[in-house]
Amino acid sequence: MAVTVYRTTIWCKHTTSTTTMLADALAPISEAGTNLVITAGHSVAGRKNRTIAVHPLLSRSAVLASRRRGFARSAPVLIVSGDFEIGLGDRIATAVAARGVEVRFVSAMGENNRFVAALGFESDAAARSAAKAIRTVESQKPVHTQRGRPRMIIRSTIDKIVASVSTGGALGPKKKPKTPK
Repeated sequence: MAVTVYRTTIWCKHTTSTTTMLADALAPISEAGTNLVITAGHSVAGRKNRTIAVHPLLSRSAVLASRRRGFARSAPVLIVSGDFEIGLGDRIATAVAARGVEVRFVSAMGENNRFVAALGFESDAAARSAAKAIRTVESQKPVHTQRGRPRMIIRSTIDKIVASVSTGGALGPKKKPKTPK
């Protein structure tokens, strides 16, 4: 399973909380004829400040409308998508960290055995480095045991089994049965 990775721009607006803040922010973008794929809002408990994020703004009229409402381009963002897989998020995070890249924010969701995640970075160079790291993450498909619990295929375990078979170990070739005389 390969993950898909592409760089994009998310537009953000920082505002104070009101009951109509989301509707007020999205109305001009909708009027510009934009079909948003991502709309997110978040806040910190106990604070009045809120952030609204939208993606994509593809037309000039949508960009102008969003700027009039206080939206600005965010830091570099990668959109990562693929099939759900046990431990994939951990492997992606480990690969990015191994390159020394700090993730500024992450937002992920999934449906119907697929996931999509947005990862934000401090700079274009950090986003490029993270994209290279994410593309190197290999698939580890779950193997279902008799009890139905998924188990991961671990490369070192497979190597041990192959070595055991080739040297005639416990899993090696069976001894010929003794023939009666």
